[in-house]
Amino acid sequence: MLRKLGADARRPNAAPAQPAGVPARPARSVRPGWLSRPAAAPARAETGEIPVGIAEFGAILRRRWMTIAASTALMTGLGFAYLMVTKPQFTASTMIFVDPRNRASFQIEGTGVGGSFDPNLVDSQIVLIESDTVLQRVISAEKLNEDPDFSRGPGDVQFNTLRNLKEAVKVKRPDRTYVVEVQVRAGSGEKAARIANAIAKAYVNDGRDSKNETAQREESWLDTHLLELQGRLKEAEARVEAYKVENRILGVEGRLVGEQQLSELNRGIVDAQRKAAEAKASLDQVEAIRRSGRLPDTTNDALRSGVIERLRGQLSEILRLEANARSTLGPRHPAFAEIREQVVETRRQINEELGRIADGARSAYTVAQSNVTALQRQLDSLKSDATNTNKTLLRLRELERAVDAQKAVYEKFLRDKEQIARLSVDTPAGRIIAPALAPQRPSAPNKALILALAMVAGLFAGIGLALVLETLSQGGQRRRSPSVAPGSRAQAANPVPDDPDAPLMAMLPPREPTGQGGRSLRHPGRGQGQSPIAAPGSAYAEEMGLLAEDILARLDRQPVTTLMVSGIGRGNASPVLAINLAIALAERGEAVLLVDGRGSADGLAVRLPLARRGVPARLHGQMRTAFPIAGLDNLPVHVLPFGESGAAPPSKNAVDAHGIVVIDGPPAGSRALSQIDLARHVDGVIAVLPAGQQPDAGTAATCDRAFGPSLIGVVGQAA
Repeated sequence: MLRKLGADARRPNAAPAQPAGVPARPARSVRPGWLSRPAAAPARAETGEIPVGIAEFGAILRRRWMTIAASTALMTGLGFAYLMVTKPQFTASTMIFVDPRNRASFQIEGTGVGGSFDPNLVDSQIVLIESDTVLQRVISAEKLNEDPDFSRGPGDVQFNTLRNLKEAVKVKRPDRTYVVEVQVRAGSGEKAARIANAIAKAYVNDGRDSKNETAQREESWLDTHLLELQGRLKEAEARVEAYKVENRILGVEGRLVGEQQLSELNRGIVDAQRKAAEAKASLDQVEAIRRSGRLPDTTNDALRSGVIERLRGQLSEILRLEANARSTLGPRHPAFAEIREQVVETRRQINEELGRIADGARSAYTVAQSNVTALQRQLDSLKSDATNTNKTLLRLRELERAVDAQKAVYEKFLRDKEQIARLSVDTPAGRIIAPALAPQRPSAPNKALILALAMVAGLFAGIGLALVLETLSQGGQRRRSPSVAPGSRAQAANPVPDDPDAPLMAMLPPREPTGQGGRSLRHPGRGQGQSPIAAPGSAYAEEMGLLAEDILARLDRQPVTTLMVSGIGRGNASPVLAINLAIALAERGEAVLLVDGRGSADGLAVRLPLARRGVPARLHGQMRTAFPIAGLDNLPVHVLPFGESGAAPPSKNAVDAHGIVVIDGPPAGSRALSQIDLARHVDGVIAVLPAGQQPDAGTAATCDRAFGPSLIGVVGQAA
């Protein structure tokens, strides 16, 4: 927190810093935690530098509140006047969806549109909506050149209308979308909505007309080229047919006869070779079985014969009977010999059947081999003919490729013509998804914003003006002596400078009598005919306020700060200064407890009209009974009379937040003062000089003896 560095630099109406003839001395340091006085304070006081802290800034604002209020009211009034004379503007908007899938020309067929976002497409449509072509349609449709809101301006009416319409139109789009918002500002909501819808309609119609014009132009171009391509295709096909006739090239279903024969012979040879291979395999199997002499296997494909199957069954039965007869009749029995003859006969029949099967397989193989040989000879003959034919077909293939190329181009142009025919019935590139509606409230000017800005601007301008006026006031005035008439004793007295050990904090002017603007209290103090409280706005009250601000600015904050006001010299009492200092501190937002520390006949309880009912207040950790000042109930100041040392009962109205305690203490040199441990109970002492006395060396010595390092400064009083 910044603190004032000297009393001379703080008051615009202050007297010179030091009376002539007495050397200045640096401010003495006081008890730590009370206040800090940098060594540079006298130098800054001499140069007039005024460090401003929060307390000083708040004091300036309170003193110049009328300037700030007038500036704020003026700027607010100007803002209100601007709102009254400014014509309201209404804004209507319509939404248009730009379809990226629609194309305006067949020339980009097949390119397609991927899933990625294309910002260039939407940006191009925004430029198109704001173009002169679309806006001219709107001007013609809505007859805006006859509307004074749009046709205003010098020069050509059409040019002015187009310029004003461009200024009233704003086109934007949300991020990464194909939606375009068209906003129009006009003097009425209905007009703004009508123009916005007209722009959207003009954009859609312009796109449709442009697409139809392009389609007609391209369709005419295609018709011309289709006739030319059709003639070229017919010429190419005629050359192909003439070449075939000339070279006796025959074809069926688009293929040459020789090519079809070669293809069929190739398939026939492959089939004949397969059959020959199968016959050879069957023959080899039969020969192998005959040479081995074993019974044929029924799973053999070559021996799947009903005769073989029957003979194998008979042989198996005879062999079973042979085995049975051998075990029962014996090998020499006639029945056994007959069975043996049946076995031999059956084997002979099987061998004869195998011979017949082998002959059949050999014959089938021979036939298949002969077929392969015949087909091979035919294939060789066709290959020889095909070699001669291929030389002729080279030119034919070239002619056919030319026909295919001409046909592909011709068919492409036919598809393009069909697509162009669909363009007239296709959906346009954009469509209106949200028509504009007439707004009910104007969009401009923003009354709340303008009034708020005007009020804030006026407030800051007032604060700046207050600071400037305060600076000029402080720079144009010098510290003054007590307000007395010229030629009085106070002016005639020989001035004496401040003593460094007893720095002069203020020189108080005479206090006005009660009838001269004094505060209105409920009842005067007991036994006193004049109120000790200075009149608001008086020179004494202003000087006392500056003294309170000086103390607050130099104060190092503690939970509770205790100040004692004590007089210098016999009979020099200090209750008036203590009372007015406590009130000045309370007026600046401080909760003050004013303590009567003298107990004399002219003490605080006698001088002040106290309320009848007191409230508990904490002092040095104990609850005591303090009394508000009657008539000053709105200020946070309470009085603790002398002798109120007993503990007060708890109460919900207890005051437990006094930040500053001001004690009306006994005068310097008194026995009562010597009994007080100032270093322990008091944070700072303010000494009060007798009326008309200036601080001198004797005053400094008295303050050193009485107060020691607890002394803050000295306050003088006018005679």
